[in-house]
Amino acid sequence: MRSYFTALAKAGYNVTVLDTSNAKLKQYGCNIVVEQAYVPVEQAGRVEAITRFLTKTYNGFSLSGAQKNGNDNMLDIIDQRWETLYRVIHTSYDLVVIDDIPCVHCSVIASALNKMHNTKIILFSTTKPLEYNFILLGLVKSPVTNPYIFTFMPKINIDIMDFKNIKHRIHNLKLWFYEMYEFLTTDESRVVSSHKEFGQTAFSWTSLFQNIGLHVVESVDENVWPVPTHNFIKHTGLTCNPSSSNSTKPIPRDLLQFMEDTTSKGTIYIAFGSYIDFTYAPEHLHYALVNGIQRLSDYRVIVSVKINNTYIPKLPFVRYVDWAPQKEILQHYSTKVFLTHGGLKSIKEAICSKVSIVIMPLFAEQSANAHMILKSKIGRILNKFTVDEKTFATELKTVASATDYKNNIKNLYELWSERPMSHLEQVVFMTKRYDKVDSKSWNKYLQPQSKRLPTYCTYLVDVIGVVLIFIAVVSY
Repeated sequence: MRSYFTALAKAGYNVTVLDTSNAKLKQYGCNIVVEQAYVPVEQAGRVEAITRFLTKTYNGFSLSGAQKNGNDNMLDIIDQRWETLYRVIHTSYDLVVIDDIPCVHCSVIASALNKMHNTKIILFSTTKPLEYNFILLGLVKSPVTNPYIFTFMPKINIDIMDFKNIKHRIHNLKLWFYEMYEFLTTDESRVVSSHKEFGQTAFSWTSLFQNIGLHVVESVDENVWPVPTHNFIKHTGLTCNPSSSNSTKPIPRDLLQFMEDTTSKGTIYIAFGSYIDFTYAPEHLHYALVNGIQRLSDYRVIVSVKINNTYIPKLPFVRYVDWAPQKEILQHYSTKVFLTHGGLKSIKEAICSKVSIVIMPLFAEQSANAHMILKSKIGRILNKFTVDEKTFATELKTVASATDYKNNIKNLYELWSERPMSHLEQVVFMTKRYDKVDSKSWNKYLQPQSKRLPTYCTYLVDVIGVVLIFIAVVSY
């Protein structure tokens, strides 16, 4: 979301960021004020979450628990950061931009601002939107033409979602039903209660989505899978940040010398984000990572992964670092391949840097991102359940030495960048338009009218029911 709100600030908006994720106050530039509402997460809960990410899979049945956890987090924020929340809630903003479901605190605050100040709501999906979103937004989407957000994890590199394959279609439909069942059977009044602290008598996802006038999506699969669209849906994901070529965080001198070693075939960069800690990974993942790296002696390997130091051997061709300037490393001429867990931010940075990818998805939408990478032929896959040290090293060497992946990622980059007006500029333009037009006219002319239809009408449940009854009567 950062690229979006910084673009709005440059366009003249005064932006307030409610930061619930960072303990340290961040500065984002001119016209941007940060309201700090961070609440520390208990270590036991963090370890449990990391262990689950490294050892389990996800599906729609995870969403009820995610909503409950989100509500508990909101209650903690209310309890510990009430002054900040009170100040935010009682400020009359023109627009509020919220993260996607199940960001409970985002939705509760947006709902309160809308009711108290008539603040217009913008939904921001940092990755693939949930299927339930499309229904609430009034968009009819086939559940079998686009990988479900928590789809199956590819086992091998040819294990790509194929919607001509009946098995894959049924699998996707099954996951779709899981999500629908979870949302439709969840008692929102029981799971989401934090809205009462703001004097709101009721909260529901349906009523919230009725008031969303603009949907901004950051996913990068628009040109890979069939994706429904509308005037009020805009994508920012196909935008490479122009400032990324002007480094503000240069590579440290010793690391730069390490990368530019003339005896090396190039640099392999390994990073799994700031949250994942491999100290809590199962044993086979430890062995695959640590022992697999030892097979890469022809390269210079930079590893930015949290892991217990007792697992790390001292090798001249490997550098373990607590932090690394990721964009700058990816843009360096020596970097051949990027091993990532498949977060959207990392994938975008790799494509913008034209660096081939090896993805080892761990949780959330990362399996769907893996299918996108395989479908686009810009990288290869490692499966967290089956990977071993030999496979680990082989896949990295294959991608580092092959030209096909490099050429494909260059083509994808050019597809994104060569356009008269960037996606982000289009989003800012649409945001200004949404801000200026009165809500009544916007809803009448620029919203899908199907948004106001009951779900059974949108999906022809009543018509299908009549047809089935007719067939049953005739057959009888």
